[in-house]
Amino acid sequence: MLIADREKLIAVLKAFYALTGARIAIFDEWRNEIAAYPAGLCDFCSALRKDQSKDGACRRSDREAFDKAKKTRAPHTYRCPENLCESIYPIMPGGAVAGYMMIGQFLKEGDPLPNACSAAGGDLPAAGHGALPVLSGEKLRAAALIMGVCAEYLAASGAIERKTYGLAAKAEKYIEENISRRITVKELAERLGVSETSLYLAVKKAFGKGVTEYVNSVKISAAKKLAESGRRTAEELAETFGFCDANYFCRTFKKHAGMTFRQFCAQRPHLAETLPSGI
Repeated sequence: MLIADREKLIAVLKAFYALTGARIAIFDEWRNEIAAYPAGLCDFCSALRKDQSKDGACRRSDREAFDKAKKTRAPHTYRCPENLCESIYPIMPGGAVAGYMMIGQFLKEGDPLPNACSAAGGDLPAAGHGALPVLSGEKLRAAALIMGVCAEYLAASGAIERKTYGLAAKAEKYIEENISRRITVKELAERLGVSETSLYLAVKKAFGKGVTEYVNSVKISAAKKLAESGRRTAEELAETFGFCDANYFCRTFKKHAGMTFRQFCAQRPHLAETLPSGI
């Protein structure tokens, strides 16, 4: 992720905090926090994370959330090990995940106090939890909507851009221009005049995926958009995007979309179709 306009970015984060009272942060594609407002964690979490085991549990919870958001390319609200809520939204300039927007921690209206009563560094009395924002279900839905609009605005306005690399950008262009064909690592490396190892390292650095995984993710993303435009069978999509058969297409779809093709269609009544048995 490349921040083209930090002043614009911070202004958006401040505005979101003013509306919700919840901390909001921006992470790059490697999950490093690069901007936030307020800058530090709330007092409760700061004290809690002085305990190594609790800090590790918090970080694992966040990693799982990042993985889910990246896989589904959709917002994801979850609870941390202390039963606090957090919400994450992928930022996708150009259609590829370039980073993440995260809000939290916060309590949902009616929730009990966090699981821990104390942490390394001192007790955390109940009164101290008042600093945590409390959102009703309605406010939580509104915050998630605003967060999505903010993420899309930052991507579209140029405040955040996807950082591309020479060889990876060429690979991306070739894949998009030949998306209907079966593309092998060997073919792609030969077309670009580099070794398979150099190609792998460039694609992994730019997109966080191996070559085959990246090719398939681009194909599935395009297949989802085509399916959204009207009724398409798994067989038709498999043929359109160079998969050997419908079964392989459906397995790949589930891996990258986070749901089966049947589930994807079921969520969209106008796409209802009959899939081959067993898929």
